[in-house]
Amino acid sequence: MILSNLSVVLAERKLKITDISNATGISRQTLTNLAYNHGDGIRYETLDTLCSFLKIAPGELLLHYPITLTILEAKETTKANGDGKYSGATTLVVLLTIRGIHYKEAIHTQGTVFLNEKQKTVPRFYVELEFPSILKTAYEEMPTIFQSEITGRIVDKMYKLFSVPDDAILELNIVDQLQHDDPFRG
Repeated sequence: MILSNLSVVLAERKLKITDISNATGISRQTLTNLAYNHGDGIRYETLDTLCSFLKIAPGELLLHYPITLTILEAKETTKANGDGKYSGATTLVVLLTIRGIHYKEAIHTQGTVFLNEKQKTVPRFYVELEFPSILKTAYEEMPTIFQSEITGRIVDKMYKLFSVPDDAILELNIVDQLQHDDPFRG
């Protein structure tokens, strides 16, 4: 997996995307996509301009870690509605390849969305991810930027499954997979 480290570089140098865009002519949209790891790639000319402006090598801007994540299956196992609360559990079957070793594992998730329309408060989405121990160990050993990307992909899938409002505040907890029966798992 290759990820952009632009957001870290910007923070370290106290730069803003607008500043770089104005100085280099690179569009704000391109820089935003790069900073947040959206999109499918970067043109060499853009990479050259950005590295020259920031006075860094491409390897400081683009980071590599030998991992891939594929979500093979996602099924919602339970859900309930009432009093502005939506709860559910999901099992995601993932194929994780780390340093050439393939792991096909189930990640169990539980989520609750609280919508309080009477008080007009921002919705909240509480998520708990249960990683099998072998995946949790691998996850903890990888650089933080890659942890964030893996977690983001899983949470994005949950947002879609649970129909979570875009403005919901996310609260996330990652735990070892429970060794006892869980009523959410049905």
